[in-house]
Amino acid sequence: MAEMNSHIEWRLQVAIEIAEKIWDTEILALYTGGSVARRCADPLSDLELGVIWPARPTKAQKDMLIKVLNGVKIAEWLPEEDGVFVDEDNFYIGDLKIDVYHGYPEKFSHTINAVLTDFSTDRSHLELM
Repeated sequence: MAEMNSHIEWRLQVAIEIAEKIWDTEILALYTGGSVARRCADPLSDLELGVIWPARPTKAQKDMLIKVLNGVKIAEWLPEEDGVFVDEDNFYIGDLKIDVYHGYPEKFSHTINAVLTDFSTDRSHLELM
């Protein structure tokens, strides 16, 4: 396993600070992904976060999250992939780009079934597992 470096440690600290700011919201959990989770972040890496909601979040809920974090939104993605709603927001906090993937129990159930029952090797399914 790769060693922790200062780029990983700083992004993890930002993730912890984000978790502390959103503690009193409807969000159930927060997790890191991407280069931070793989322990290979470098100076140009963004911070990928998974946010778990009790149900599919509304635009107002997602915008509230960015507002609470004093973020500057740059993109919102709402594509359908194989009938699964993929919901992502991209924003900046200072100079750090943050990609947030919104999840909820129904979405996870679909993904778990796709991998374990249908033997899906889709990257988005496997990354979520």
